[in-house]
Amino acid sequence: MDGFFRYQSKKYNDSLLRSGNLRIGTLYDFRKSEHKRGVADSYEGKKFVSHKIDSFSSEDNDPVGRKALTDFGMGDFSNCDGLGFRIQGSGSLTLRQNVESQDCFILSLSAVCSSKVFAQLEGSETCVEIIKPQGFIARLTKAITTKVLVKYHGIHAVEYTDADEVWNQQDWGGAPVTKKRTKFSGQYELRAIWTPVNTVEIEPLIIDDKKLTKCVRECLIR
Repeated sequence: MDGFFRYQSKKYNDSLLRSGNLRIGTLYDFRKSEHKRGVADSYEGKKFVSHKIDSFSSEDNDPVGRKALTDFGMGDFSNCDGLGFRIQGSGSLTLRQNVESQDCFILSLSAVCSSKVFAQLEGSETCVEIIKPQGFIARLTKAITTKVLVKYHGIHAVEYTDADEVWNQQDWGGAPVTKKRTKFSGQYELRAIWTPVNTVEIEPLIIDDKKLTKCVRECLIR
């Protein structure tokens, strides 16, 4: 990843550049409708995994069908010999699992410095470049830890995909914390992620650290 950029209103980006002040959001907080377009998404940290079964017999050698029925919570079908039931006919059975990531702290960034991103993020007026990512993240991690004990998981590129995912016949696939619907793809989002070490409810945090100003600079959009 070549760049780390943060789009905000001029007021908030100026506050970061001058005082090292910024807001660290949470995954679940992004679901709230009061956020501006491009930020609010009721599907944040959620996805749905489905699998369609056209027919199944306990008498058949069908390990995928047995695993699907077991994993999707229909019961323990790992050894169901002799049960003698069958799913068949013109219909089919669609299994669906809701997969949800735990709440975590997230700093949303972008991989590009471009005027096109502004169209995706309502309320954005200026762009700040993170010129010293290691120092920037280290300062944020230290600041967050003074309030909530956390583990830092790195910066991840968001994968833009449908909220509905076909079962891979093995597990529930990638964590939805790094997935967003395709309509947000123009943001080229990167996410710095911190999870609480203990089971606690978390809320967005306001960070004030003057040393953050040495890690950022204004990015002129062309």
